Amino acid sequence: MAKWTLDRGADEISDKTRFSQLQDEIRALQSKNSRQRNDIARLNQSLERVTKDKLSLLSDIKFLRGEKQ
Repeated sequence: MAKWTLDRGADEISDKTRFSQLQDEIRALQSKNSRQRNDIARLNQSLERVTKDKLSLLSDIKFLRGEKQ
């Protein structure tokens, strides 16, 4: 019975170590996910700005050509 208690204690330490490793991995993945979300938001803002500029340029080109807007 004592052997089982010692083995069980080793398993608990191993489980705690594994749990700690999993928590570290989760934190790293959450950090990576956060950076990716920030990059996506930044790219979306850039895309919206470029699209707005493109539409403005198209409007100017139509005006120069004498086309109706």
